[in-house]
Amino acid sequence: MKTVLGSAATLFAVTTGVIPMAHADTAQKPAAGARQSAPPLMRYPTVHGDTVVFEAGGNLWKTTTHGGMATQLTDDPGFDEDAHFSPNGKWVAFTGWYQGNTDVYIVPAAGGRVRRLTYHSINNPSDGGKLKPSTDNRVLGWTPDSNNVVFLSRRDSFNPQVMHAYTVPVGGGLPKKLPIPWTGPLSFGPNDHTVAYNKLARVYRPFHRKHYYGGQAQDIWTFDYKNGKSHRITHWKGADVWPMWSGDTIYFSSDRGPNHIQNLWAYSQKTKQFTQLTHFSTYDIDFPTLGGNKITFSDGGDLYVYNTKNQDLTKLNVRVPLNGVKAMPHWAKVEGHVDGSAIAPNGHLAVFSARGALFTVPAKYGSANTLTQNPAADQRDPAWSPNGKQIAYIGAEGDHQAVYVRPADGGKPKALTHDKLSVHGPLSWSRDSKHLTYVDADQTLWMIDVKSGKRTRITRDPSKTRGNFSDLHWSPGSDWLAFSKAIPQPIGNMTVPNIQAIYLYHVTDGKLTRLGDGQYNDSDPFFSDDGKYLFFVSQRIVNPTFSNFDEITAGLKSSGLYAATLKKDTPSPIAPRVRSATKGLGDDSASSDDDSHKKNAKAHDSSSNNGKESDKKSEHKTGRKPIDIDVTGLMGRAVRLPVPDADISSVAEAKGVVYYTTQPSQTIEGPLSGEQSALRAYDMDKRKDHTLETDVKHVALSADGSTLFYQHKGNWTTRPASFVKNPGDDAVDKIDLSGLKRWVQPEAEWPTAYGEAMRDVRDYFLDPKLIHKIWPAIDARYRKLLDRAATRRDVDWLIANAMGTTGESHMYVRGGNDGWKTPANPTADLGAEFALDPDSGRYKIAKIYKGDNTVPGYRAPLNQPGLKVKAGDYLLAINGQPLKAPTNPYKLLQGTNGDTISLKVADDADGKNAYVIHVEPVANAHKLHLLAWIRHNRQTVDKMSDGQIGYVYLEDMEATGMKEFIRQYYSQRNKKAIIFDDRWNLGGFIDPMLFDRIDRQLDGMFTNRYRATSPTPNAPMGYMAALINRGSASDGDIFAYMFKKDHLGPTIGSRTWAGVRGYDGSFDLLGGGSLVVSDNGMYGTHGQWIVENIGVEPDVRVHDKPEDLNAGHDAQLEKAVHMLMAKIKAHPKTYPQAPSWMPAFPPQPDYPSCGSDKVGNGVCDWHNGNSGS
Repeated sequence: MKTVLGSAATLFAVTTGVIPMAHADTAQKPAAGARQSAPPLMRYPTVHGDTVVFEAGGNLWKTTTHGGMATQLTDDPGFDEDAHFSPNGKWVAFTGWYQGNTDVYIVPAAGGRVRRLTYHSINNPSDGGKLKPSTDNRVLGWTPDSNNVVFLSRRDSFNPQVMHAYTVPVGGGLPKKLPIPWTGPLSFGPNDHTVAYNKLARVYRPFHRKHYYGGQAQDIWTFDYKNGKSHRITHWKGADVWPMWSGDTIYFSSDRGPNHIQNLWAYSQKTKQFTQLTHFSTYDIDFPTLGGNKITFSDGGDLYVYNTKNQDLTKLNVRVPLNGVKAMPHWAKVEGHVDGSAIAPNGHLAVFSARGALFTVPAKYGSANTLTQNPAADQRDPAWSPNGKQIAYIGAEGDHQAVYVRPADGGKPKALTHDKLSVHGPLSWSRDSKHLTYVDADQTLWMIDVKSGKRTRITRDPSKTRGNFSDLHWSPGSDWLAFSKAIPQPIGNMTVPNIQAIYLYHVTDGKLTRLGDGQYNDSDPFFSDDGKYLFFVSQRIVNPTFSNFDEITAGLKSSGLYAATLKKDTPSPIAPRVRSATKGLGDDSASSDDDSHKKNAKAHDSSSNNGKESDKKSEHKTGRKPIDIDVTGLMGRAVRLPVPDADISSVAEAKGVVYYTTQPSQTIEGPLSGEQSALRAYDMDKRKDHTLETDVKHVALSADGSTLFYQHKGNWTTRPASFVKNPGDDAVDKIDLSGLKRWVQPEAEWPTAYGEAMRDVRDYFLDPKLIHKIWPAIDARYRKLLDRAATRRDVDWLIANAMGTTGESHMYVRGGNDGWKTPANPTADLGAEFALDPDSGRYKIAKIYKGDNTVPGYRAPLNQPGLKVKAGDYLLAINGQPLKAPTNPYKLLQGTNGDTISLKVADDADGKNAYVIHVEPVANAHKLHLLAWIRHNRQTVDKMSDGQIGYVYLEDMEATGMKEFIRQYYSQRNKKAIIFDDRWNLGGFIDPMLFDRIDRQLDGMFTNRYRATSPTPNAPMGYMAALINRGSASDGDIFAYMFKKDHLGPTIGSRTWAGVRGYDGSFDLLGGGSLVVSDNGMYGTHGQWIVENIGVEPDVRVHDKPEDLNAGHDAQLEKAVHMLMAKIKAHPKTYPQAPSWMPAFPPQPDYPSCGSDKVGNGVCDWHNGNSGS
């Protein structure tokens, strides 16, 4: 085999030479430098004859198999990918991402107008789960006759992991599903009914997990859906993907080679032998496609063509004259991207961070001022110094990140930190503006002298990877710090952080003191303005609330507001008040502590009403004297302030008024309906409490105590800080953020976004030793391609590949904004399936999904009371527009979400008895499909077991999964057996809540006079089984593991996804998008890592063969029913029957037994020293 390379190119080209096949990826490349010296990353290639079409810069380009200058095939403002030549070479089909949707498009291969073929895009298929699927409508190829484009879609799927293959005619019309149960990449064989395929679309997901051996490691299968025979071709533990069928050979990409890099392989159906065809050793080959006797693919952003006849490999030297439209500098309005804020000390200005830039904005008059001029900078977490002179922030540029300070009115910034470790906020200024605190990636709290740069380590809290010390507060004299952190409690041979406690740190002597005995969760400490009290929040109020479904309780609104006196001799803030007969008669000594509160509050209200304070006065406030604290017994001096029970999230105080924020009760999916957050105030003198504002976020108090700053219903707002509930419209100012604009230079942002991603992985990945060993080389491998990125998606692709090299489960990058990407615009859906009547060209309503109109989210548009429409009827028009092939029905539903639309329906194609109905479509019919699948399986189980076995499906381990569990489980838990279906579980976090209910032991029964019985606890009495498969992911993995470990019953199906190294939040990147890093991992009770990259092996392995599924048989489900029925028959489980009624006065045994020391009537003489036996 030889390698053939084209001639050297000049502009936008790679300089290459003839290189051995085994080292094809080590060709000489230009040094990183000016972007125009390197070609763009080229991906998604397709070949026909001597023509190659590929994606670069977000559009499709055309070149020859000899390389040379490329010509542009598409020039749309969206993003084009998945290019595939038609077998006859006339068309190129591709997936286009326009107007928030992904759909199937075609363009003439010779150039011309782009035409859209599909109108049904579901890119937000589920409201739960951690395993994010690929985008919708991914082009797979063509039917052999070139008449139809083949594509993947989840339009009628019950689960977003499950995608089906469809065909859509070149001339347009309604797509038709291929009779393959679920699939990923596929290739037609020698006829139009046999395919080689992967069962999943894992290769399209937004993360690139390499060296993967879990349940979703793909194999190649063949399936003849005409005669219903399938055959497994490959058995490699890793990934065999992208099947391409040519004659007797199936080509594919695999990591089965010695270096486990994806390379091109061939399988001979004659000899049954596997042959490795390429030997790349650095980058995986990417998106290979077959055209005639050529296979083209991308590797490291370069294009290659492999000739299947002579085994030649050619690297194409391509010049791509990109116009740079998608990377053009532009003004971007960023008011909707605020990620940090702070109020000036006098309340007149606020500083915001948005898309990496800092802006100061006046509260009332004037315009926004941009502080950040460097387009490559990412500046976040601003904090205004109490003296008003400086703004601190966390800044990143390229690979470097540090804490900075800069003059508030502009000027040169100064870096305060210089180590490599990442830092995060919030930053907190001392009241004298001399020190700052910040937290590094090791979760160490640092104090830094702003002038000298000297750092002091205060403490560390490793209980979580981020968000620690967010409630830190300085004392008025800047000599104390108060904050909360988790208490490391010793349990056996280790310490486990459990309870949150408040700590005091004395700046002068460096002493750290924990307050309290660790019995309660204490947080959000705040020193009173007069230095007398420490306010804090504590969860000491239980409020045990019953569940509506089970005998379990939850504590709601468990927080109270507390105050502790800092000195032993300071009276309690809620001490009883006594009126004095001498008060006001010249006896000043009778003035109580409450009088001082009153005077302070009066002065404060006066300054607030005035609305302005001089900078001089504001600066003077920072010069407080140090305070003495009697630390010993401080928590013993705490009292609860008389405010309502609540979930309190923040506290501040000025001039005797305590301001605090309450949050609504939280459900798994968000705030409880009907409740809102609130900003409340408690007046220390009046001892009264009321609400100042509702629906608030990010509440802050200015350093001088004059102004409250918060976000109200999305609007940033200031108001005077006082107990006055309604200060008047003139006093409440809505801050105008319309002037927040940044001059965005995408190519300047990309190195910073890439550097942020590399640093976040390095500093937060679960295994610090491993990542520091392997990460520099991985980073360097993909960093050298960064100069070739032409779009933000290119940058994200590099980041995803770098992270995927770790082989970890929860490692992926999301989003990123080139300007072309708009919010998803889901297609309106009628909750029905259509079928074309070829004789009339009309569309029948083939199926109507029933849904459940009584349950939120399951409304079925065509199954509403009073509608007589039924399956088999014809849909003749939508909103007055006639509907007839080749018009796609979904084309007429575009833009109708939220509208009431008219449908003309008839029971025949001629429309003789036509009538019009009015319906409201749904934005996504996913839950209608989900409910139909659950009902079908439940009916199957019910029928097979004669009603003896229940069925519960878990789509995810978040809100949808929990709600579906409750709806399904409680009505079936007393059956003789239950099947828990964990297949295709998208993951989440609720496994402990489920096992609290299903893993119970029966202790007894209660009965009443009518012989009605109930178990205690309410435990499932019958047998159990769990169905698991490759789609049981993340917490779905954990469910399978725990079910098997706790011996609750057999697990049936196939091996699970293999991902139990999770994450706690995501990292934002410059220019939009976010990053997820595996920062925690699960290990077993034996002290060994479990499940990750292996999966949970079922007790009983049952394959889901396509021929069985097409015939309506779910072999895994049926196996579970057969096994449980055998157990029920052999050893039926029943609740114990109540005994016969007891006599009215039953004889009672002595209790406790007194032996021979009875006095009489079975009573022991305890008073004489006899203790019984």
